[in-house]
Amino acid sequence: MKKRILFSLILLCFSLLIGCQNEPTTDTQGKVITTRAVMVDDELYFETGFESPLTGRCGVLDGTITSTVPENRLPTENDQSNFGLDYGYQRVGDGSIEIIMDDKWMIFRTKERMVENQFGILMSVKNVTPTGCTIVFQQSGGNVGGELQTGPNFKLFRKENDRWINLIPEDTVWNSIAYLINIGTTTEMELNWSVFLGELPDGEYKLEKEIMDFHGPGGYDTHSYSTYFYISK
Repeated sequence: MKKRILFSLILLCFSLLIGCQNEPTTDTQGKVITTRAVMVDDELYFETGFESPLTGRCGVLDGTITSTVPENRLPTENDQSNFGLDYGYQRVGDGSIEIIMDDKWMIFRTKERMVENQFGILMSVKNVTPTGCTIVFQQSGGNVGGELQTGPNFKLFRKENDRWINLIPEDTVWNSIAYLINIGTTTEMELNWSVFLGELPDGEYKLEKEIMDFHGPGGYDTHSYSTYFYISK
C-alpha cells in the first residue's frame, strides 16, 4: 500500500509540473515542489535519482546546459535546466539522457518513461566484455502486486547506420527458468551471450529484458526494460 501511495504521489508531482509549465508548482500545503529537470531536443527530462553504471562510455559530450530558470519552474528552451549551468550530457536513447554532476553520471528520463515504469525498476549493466555482462536491477517504489521475476531470454541489438539491428534470432529456444528480482534493493544477473553470438565487436548496443509481476497461477503483468552500453576493446 505504501508503495502504491508513493507511486501515485510521484505521478501527481509530474502532472502538476507539466500542467503548470512556467508557473511555480506547489503541493496541497502551499510548499514549492522542486524537481530537477532539463530540456533537450524539445523534450523535458526529469531526475530519477539513479546514478548510471554505464561502462565503456564514449568520451564526447552530446551537449551542455547553457541557460537556467528558477528551481521551482520548468525549462522551456533546449539546453536549459532548473538546477544550474555548464553540466554536460549524453543521449542514451529510449527516453533517457545522462548528465555529469559532481563527477557522477545521473540518469534523467522523460515523463512517459517515468510513468510507464510501473514496477519501479532501473535496469543497467556493468562488467561488460565482448562475451557478456552483469545485469543490474535496482527496484524502488512502483506498483508491484506480487513477485518480480525474469527469465533467461533477452534481446540484443547493435547500432548500425543509426538503426538498431536485432542480433538474437526470433526462433531462439529458451530454458523455462524464473529468476527472482528482490523488492527494495539491487539484484544482479550474469549474462553470457557468447553461446549465441561469440565475441561481439566494438560498437553501441541495446539490451532488452522482459520482467513479470507474478500474482499467482495465471495472474501476472509484464513490462520490457532496456539499457544501452558500449564495447570498446
